[in-house]
Amino acid sequence: MEKKTRFYLIRHGETDWNKGGRYQGWTDIELNDAGREQARLLGLRFRHMPLDAVYVSPLKRAIATAEPMAKAKGLTPIVDEHFKEINFGEWEGSTIAQLSEKYGKAYTDFFDDPFSYPMPGEGSFQNVIRRSVPGFEALERKHKGQNVAIVSHGGLLRVMLVALLGMDIHFYRKTWMTNTSITMLDIAEDGRRLLMTLNDKAHLELAELLGMLDKEVFGAIYDPGNDVFDPLRERPFPEGYAAIRPYLGHVHIKDAVLSEGVPLCVKPGTGLVDYKGILDALDQDGYDGWLSLEPHYRKDVILTQGQMRIPQGSDFSRGGREALRESAVALKAMLGS
Repeated sequence: MEKKTRFYLIRHGETDWNKGGRYQGWTDIELNDAGREQARLLGLRFRHMPLDAVYVSPLKRAIATAEPMAKAKGLTPIVDEHFKEINFGEWEGSTIAQLSEKYGKAYTDFFDDPFSYPMPGEGSFQNVIRRSVPGFEALERKHKGQNVAIVSHGGLLRVMLVALLGMDIHFYRKTWMTNTSITMLDIAEDGRRLLMTLNDKAHLELAELLGMLDKEVFGAIYDPGNDVFDPLRERPFPEGYAAIRPYLGHVHIKDAVLSEGVPLCVKPGTGLVDYKGILDALDQDGYDGWLSLEPHYRKDVILTQGQMRIPQGSDFSRGGREALRESAVALKAMLGS
């Protein structure tokens, strides 16, 4: 089986200069409160994602972004100068409008076609490529078959991506990387570089959605039985439960075992799901919402996943009533114990 190498290219969290539209470059600006929260959410996202190493720009805003995700995986961020932001020299601290007014065509030419015109500081985007790409290639060789995060800066990462993928230089101005977004780049065994995702900010979008929800009009359903069918365990109890607890109005009960990697539904309490622990935790937490039983198994026949998804025919119907009765008895016993 082909063993790929995966890189997570991550822009740092928000700073006040980001918010104000100012060029930051090598100026060492720290995260603001919003940026620290973004870094926290990024760390939560990586708790259940494979990660072998974290490399980071030496600037404070990148280091503060890398720390929560590295801590979640028991890793120490490795500072690497290759991934420091582009040096914009005297332009740093100014906005686009200010630079356009002060420097006129010298700035607007660069803004419109940054690969063709010089800028102060690092001098040119070609110099940025000569600095950053060798650093990436070294990590390619060092971490074959592993999962590696590089926490850096939007400008540097986009320039580097154009070079790594051999893209048209105008791609730089046609893309964006949101603060703490993840751009995923896979390296196949034959050396091909494959862009898998660009500007993935699902951890921010989910947090925003949950913040908008009103418990009076929304009740989340927690389905602990589905943990059995999730081989990556991306949303296991209690983390999944804790994430939606303020909105929870319905807990779904079923159980299953894995047989040679194939999920088989069984009577509650006889499979992999720790229902006694879940029920005790719900009770201790003061949960007072709905609790529903969904056996998804039959007394005299083992249903395949396909049959479970299409609830019809004799295989699905046969033994259903007895299976439901047994499941209810089992659940009642767990609730009463």
